[in-house]
Amino acid sequence: MTDGGTRYEFRLRASARWSDGQPVTAGDFVRGLRRAVDPATHAPGASLLAAVRGAPDVLAGRSPPTALGVSELDPHTLRIDLAGPAPYFPSILANAVAYPERAGADRRPGNGEGLVSNGAYRLVKWVPGGDLTLERNPEYWDAANVAVPRIDYVAIADSNAEYARYRAGELDMTSTVPAAQFAQLRRERPGELQVRPQLAVVYYVFNLSRPPFRDAPGLREALSLAIDRQRITDGILAAGQVPAYSFVPPGIQGYEGPDYAWRTESAESRAARARALYAAAGYSATRPLRLRLLCPEDDRLRKVALAVSAMWRAVLGVEATPVYLEYRSFLAAREQRGDWDVLSHGWNADYPDPGNFLGIFNRGSAQNDARFADPEFERRMAAAATEADGAQRLALLASAERRLLDAYAIAPLYYAVSARLVNPRVDGAVLAPMNHNYSKYLSLRSDERKAAR
Repeated sequence: MTDGGTRYEFRLRASARWSDGQPVTAGDFVRGLRRAVDPATHAPGASLLAAVRGAPDVLAGRSPPTALGVSELDPHTLRIDLAGPAPYFPSILANAVAYPERAGADRRPGNGEGLVSNGAYRLVKWVPGGDLTLERNPEYWDAANVAVPRIDYVAIADSNAEYARYRAGELDMTSTVPAAQFAQLRRERPGELQVRPQLAVVYYVFNLSRPPFRDAPGLREALSLAIDRQRITDGILAAGQVPAYSFVPPGIQGYEGPDYAWRTESAESRAARARALYAAAGYSATRPLRLRLLCPEDDRLRKVALAVSAMWRAVLGVEATPVYLEYRSFLAAREQRGDWDVLSHGWNADYPDPGNFLGIFNRGSAQNDARFADPEFERRMAAAATEADGAQRLALLASAERRLLDAYAIAPLYYAVSARLVNPRVDGAVLAPMNHNYSKYLSLRSDERKAAR
């Protein structure tokens, strides 16, 4: 890193190869980064590269992708120039949006057969929306230390079905565990259950683009006050989740974010204030608020939606109708803003920085489903983006988060944890804080290795 934190140079491994044996070059990274910010690509994570010099203009279509501040100094040296200091930038490069692209890569949609890659594994079979099979990539620079020759990833939407297949010996690892089984699993399978807090928050979004929540911050505050977060984490989820009274999760080094002052109030005090705000908004037992809560089809989120709906009814008399949709249908339905009032949402960090959480509420962000639009929030976020002093930057982000919380555009519910089951025959399975868990580090116990081969 040079030039006051605005220039990064990366030296590539001379032994790096694509799965077809061709060298991985700096030009491949230049090609991949330019393609990622090209508006024609519609890359969902393209905004993560906004700190790169020229990226905002390319993303907006005002400049060609070749204007992006990336260059190939030689086949093994990549240079990236930033518009300003961004101490979190190296973490962004671990995301898929920064992956290289092989020259002449086939971009046509298909089942992945023949796909050229450069990781520890190569894709040999994929059913779109379903299962996929990986095999060890013999061209990988560290292939000799990739222990498991083949891995099958199985798409299972229901955690109970996933757990049943694990118990039957059909799966070596799960991606989650059923909430109802968590306490029992902790008692009966402590050596197989892995749990770790994640930089992830689950929250509800209020639809600010139309009534009843447009121009009604008091009503939004009433609904947030009426949610008993401790009851959700301890009595309903009961898997280590933490009640959320702010948006950015704890655990980001140096960041001291704000939270709701009423978090220390009693449940009775919160309920009384919620009822007063509800009445001030014009609602009562004879004129209850009726709303639609849109939620993905997920057993945990379903239980939370039922619990929150019951809390709103008990405290305020709100008549909430949860609507559960398969995930693809949910993504499509959330764009139909006339069909929902409250949206179940979640955010997992792309990189460990509060800006990654708060940035989704900038105007124009694809994740800003609330349609939150606050010029002062935008000003503080913009100031943080160009602030070179690390402490001052975090202070600006904390002040921006305060604006978001005070607006009650969202209702934070809880900070998530990762929980999964791992068969004792698998070694090297350690949950990472960002929940990026790489198969290359897995191995099978020696007595299982022969059978796997």
